[in-house]
Amino acid sequence: MDDSNNPIVQGAGDKDEVGTPRHHGSLRSQWNLSSTQQFDAWVRGSAGYDRVNAPYVNLVHVPGYVTLDLRYAHKVNKDLELAITGRNLVGANRTEFVSDYIPSVPVEIVPSLLLSARWKF
Repeated sequence: MDDSNNPIVQGAGDKDEVGTPRHHGSLRSQWNLSSTQQFDAWVRGSAGYDRVNAPYVNLVHVPGYVTLDLRYAHKVNKDLELAITGRNLVGANRTEFVSDYIPSVPVEIVPSLLLSARWKF
């Protein structure tokens, strides 16, 4: 069955197409600095998009962004690893997602810092 001429199917596809960024990229690197130390970096970016949120007829603008995550881990012994991770370190707070289906608050991403410990037993 060919749905290319069906206006309902075509309209849904057009809505999905304009509701996502056209371009995005990611570059990840993981280094073992020594047998007890690791350093990881992740740069990623996305083009923004604009669309009309149909039932409520308002323009939704999600701007493009480039951001950076960094992680440093130290293996204290064979069973314990301590790490510090910084997420979304480059750029200001940004809107990442806006719902099409229900009126809701857009998801906003902020820089964060995480300290973690991993214990194997």
